[in-house]
Amino acid sequence: MLIPEVAFSGIARASGAESAVIRSLGDLSALQDWIHAGAKGAFVADCRITSTVRVPWVSEGMNAMRAAKATVAG
Repeated sequence: MLIPEVAFSGIARASGAESAVIRSLGDLSALQDWIHAGAKGAFVADCRITSTVRVPWVSEGMNAMRAAKATVAG
């Protein structure tokens, strides 16, 4: 959905986990490498598939919030 990128991968690494930013299927090789190395600890897949898709309920909520603010503003 349309939110600013959060560095979940960096947060995971700072917490001691293995991690990778996943933007395509090819990026999953980091997960495969971790599994083949014994899958010790935790792995966080920071999936960033698209920044243009928004689930309908988010748009509906945002529209309702705008309408409520407009009503209050008069």
